[in-house]
Amino acid sequence: MYVQQNRKGVDAEMTPRDLEILSHLYKVKVMSINQIHRLYFPNSSKYASKRMNHLRKLGYVTTKAKVVGKGRKETSCYYVTDKGIREVGIETTVPASTMLLGKLQDYRLKVSELFVNISLSPWSDWYWLDSKEVKKEFKLNRSTNISGGLQEINTERKERGKMPTYGVYVITNHASENKIKEIRREIENISKGPLNKFIIFCEGNEEGTRNDNYTLFGVDKLEAVSLMKVPYRLGLKLIPLLGPRKEGIRLITKEVLNTYPVKSDTITPFADQAITVNNEEYYFVELLTNDLATRYFLKEYAQEVTDKKILALVFEHQVQEYKDAFRNNTNIHLCPVSPNLIDKLASATEDNIV
Repeated sequence: MYVQQNRKGVDAEMTPRDLEILSHLYKVKVMSINQIHRLYFPNSSKYASKRMNHLRKLGYVTTKAKVVGKGRKETSCYYVTDKGIREVGIETTVPASTMLLGKLQDYRLKVSELFVNISLSPWSDWYWLDSKEVKKEFKLNRSTNISGGLQEINTERKERGKMPTYGVYVITNHASENKIKEIRREIENISKGPLNKFIIFCEGNEEGTRNDNYTLFGVDKLEAVSLMKVPYRLGLKLIPLLGPRKEGIRLITKEVLNTYPVKSDTITPFADQAITVNNEEYYFVELLTNDLATRYFLKEYAQEVTDKKILALVFEHQVQEYKDAFRNNTNIHLCPVSPNLIDKLASATEDNIV
């Protein structure tokens, strides 16, 4: 929500929602009219366009088309102006014009889509931090490539406090091999400090059948405590389900196995939960996020575990990948999950939980 900061005057034509839009535009740098419609004006795309045009005429926002192919306009994108920044009381010495860099528009829109998806999700376990907030909170270099952060929320107290934060990187198809190597080195260095959990979103093609950067990033955990590597489009739906309370995982296991994981009596480097299927108890592991740290600890320690077998949730299209990765380990049993199930659950609500 918008929080008023040092505002000395209020434009009579501005509504609380207008101020929230300006504040969020500063936070994420750019939003498309489609994103604005979904987040602030869900009942009318026409009114969304009308209101944004009004803010443009008042000088609070500026617009720039997203162009694809041979100059074809795909959508209108909105940016906050210096006047808009002043209106919400944000103090900064960086001019708003720096947000208009055309070569970063596509990348920034993909980052904004994460913010929009988290904000619209019926699950309330995440809070989006923009890249400025992450760099400030964790004292990172200003040139760091980090896209933002997801901070867990203590939903019982409705506060963030000192809840864990995940650094977020969005790797688009425009990223070069050298850029990916640079990001890998960056994560390895940052992981030595207090920020040691990350989520990497790799764009891939429209159909989701090819994702070169996902493969190129590799499987090294890079010293991180948690390093989730997900295809961008699937990750947009998956990550909001996977907050600290694990309700999404409960829904998935209920659909696939007709049971729920519970706290394990024995804690291992790769699992703190157990699940009982067909009267047999297993250690329970979630690999839908392809957490490279979990994957590493499974390979290193799973063979040593003898008190019970391990059940791992994986996507159907990743079964062979994990079979190859764990081919020498007979303790690990893979449970395939259809990506279509994530589509279904992404629109579920907390009332669905038994």
